[in-house]
Amino acid sequence: MFHNYSVLAIVPARGGSKRVLSKNKRLINGSPLISWTIQACRDCKYIDRIVVSTDDPDIAQISRNSGADLVLNRSAGLSTDSSPVMDTVTQIITDLKAKGESYDFVFLGQPTSPLRTSAHIYSAFDLIKNNINASVVGVTESGHPKEWQGPIEDDGKMQNFLQITRLDMSSNILPASYVINGAIYISPTSTLLKERTFFPNENLNAFFMPRRDSIDIDTEFDFEIANYLLSEKHLAP
Repeated sequence: MFHNYSVLAIVPARGGSKRVLSKNKRLINGSPLISWTIQACRDCKYIDRIVVSTDDPDIAQISRNSGADLVLNRSAGLSTDSSPVMDTVTQIITDLKAKGESYDFVFLGQPTSPLRTSAHIYSAFDLIKNNINASVVGVTESGHPKEWQGPIEDDGKMQNFLQITRLDMSSNILPASYVINGAIYISPTSTLLKERTFFPNENLNAFFMPRRDSIDIDTEFDFEIANYLLSEKHLAP
């Protein structure tokens, strides 16, 4: 319970993954990837219920063993590479409400952020304790300023890249740029149902996280980095 407001944690975990095969159930520092997120949610007393949505029986069993309160079977229509996670979130909210379960806030815990801990979740929620209509999204500082980034054509030509970048300026005098790190998404349930996004036009706050805690596993290289960092910290979910 977060200051008398109920919180639902939703952990979306498809079985299919093209770039990192079976990543959500792959062992990282000795435990399945999804277990790290479930444990972070369990360790955060602000969270009242943890719901995992998956289309994979193995992930479902791992989630139960890891302490998820409820595991829901995700339909094939919501389990493709192009399926918006927001469709899964709103369906879970609607289905639970039909069963008499309503929550004031939703925390979206993507399994691909294993270095996000309960301490991060606590701190992110504390950003909105004085404004319960606000949403929070995790960000981290980019390794390079946005002025150094741009598109490159399929044939490798860089004309468009050169037109929009500022390669004449040193990175140390350019303002810091930030990227969404995928680790923290918090929003009032009413906002999610109305706007169908964790990025509302108003009342959106950034929760700044260190880059080492912001690893979002999207490639094998990401997996290797996260595994090393978790091993270095001697952590276990």
